[in-house]
Amino acid sequence: MVIAKSTVCILDADPAIRDSLEVLVDLGDKSVRSFSSIHAFMGSLDTVDVKCLLCAAELPDGNGIELFMRLMCMRAHFPFALLISENMLMTHQRALAAGIVNVFRKPIADPKPLLNFIYQA
Repeated sequence: MVIAKSTVCILDADPAIRDSLEVLVDLGDKSVRSFSSIHAFMGSLDTVDVKCLLCAAELPDGNGIELFMRLMCMRAHFPFALLISENMLMTHQRALAAGIVNVFRKPIADPKPLLNFIYQA
């Protein structure tokens, strides 16, 4: 098994969001890999050295908060950021209650906070 260099992972069902985040992260000269489902992301954990995860709140096979809790139970040690839509106030509150401190609203109007999260990961 070959482990890739430390990678910024993007998990979102929307290909346009994945593409735009990939471009943003690539501009920062970081290795990036995107996934459209929790299943695909979880299946890659043996071969990807995750630097951080940018995860959509809603996914076809679950949600970002549940994934965060699952990763914590697995003792995953990489920074996690939840990506929410503007109208997801309750999700934002649930995320904070679950211990997710990095929550960003889509679309990303100002990329600086997100890029700071990635660089500090």
